[in-house]
Amino acid sequence: MSGNPISSLFISCDWGSSQLRLALVDGLSRSVLANIHSPYGARSFFQDWSQSSLSRLQLGQARLSTELDRLSAISGQPLAGLPIIISGMASSSLGIQELPYAPVPFRLSGEDLIVESFPSNPDFPHPSLLVSGVQSGNEVMRGEEVQVIGLPSKLTQEACIWVLPGTHSKQMRISNGIIHSFNSILTGELFDLLSTYSTLSEGMMPVPAQLSPADFAAFDQGIDLGKDNQLLQNLFQVRSRRHEFEGSGRSLFLSGLLIGTEMQALRHQKIKIGLASSGGLGRLYARACEQLGMKDRLLVPDPKIISQLTILGQLNIWQNKLR
Repeated sequence: MSGNPISSLFISCDWGSSQLRLALVDGLSRSVLANIHSPYGARSFFQDWSQSSLSRLQLGQARLSTELDRLSAISGQPLAGLPIIISGMASSSLGIQELPYAPVPFRLSGEDLIVESFPSNPDFPHPSLLVSGVQSGNEVMRGEEVQVIGLPSKLTQEACIWVLPGTHSKQMRISNGIIHSFNSILTGELFDLLSTYSTLSEGMMPVPAQLSPADFAAFDQGIDLGKDNQLLQNLFQVRSRRHEFEGSGRSLFLSGLLIGTEMQALRHQKIKIGLASSGGLGRLYARACEQLGMKDRLLVPDPKIISQLTILGQLNIWQNKLR
């Protein structure tokens, strides 16, 4: 996969725990020509492999071939011979081959990445690059490092804590194009567990795509309560105050409490806060930063960039590591 400049197409593969995302990318125009999503995440793959006689790599390539046929049909062009870059949980103990983590400090140029190359073969005609993750002490991540590699380099020079919301939110301390440390916060997973399976979930409605003024008010009350940094004590108020909120208000109150607790830890740090999230979740995090008095320090890239960070990161890896 080396020796050729960026001049054509490659396939982006983001293989998460519960989702598999593939995209056909034009490296010259930095544009996505076609993409597909599948619920066949790394957990499903591992379950299949545990009952298969194939190696992890063989089964992984077979499953990818099925999805690549779908991508080819959608794009209207053959994909055989195109290189594929695979990041996320594919390099974990659940994936097609486990790779060790790269340590911090980690340069966003990508040269510190630990990768494994696989040649094209008759059954899987795609030269492939499997990308591993990053470790900082007891903290680990797979996939988020590719996202920040996708950020414009001018945004990663000044000292900044970059927040990547999600199931396990990441807070990365970055300066001079280097990840120096990071933390993981289970904000998204806690919200899912508490709003679905706990005693707090009674009568709780999903967060709507369009929030009402009452929803925002409930969210703001949760943020304000999160300033106390007494999450275990304050969580019960989601239940005890349930009659104060109508419709999806309780869900927004819980969301505000969790996000407020996560972000209040950054209130007194004299450093910029970068927010790498778009859509509804990004707007809630931005609102939390404003409510916590961090608006003047908040840095939010163009939503078009944020929505394609993994693909842009993989493109940078292709340019810097495979030429």
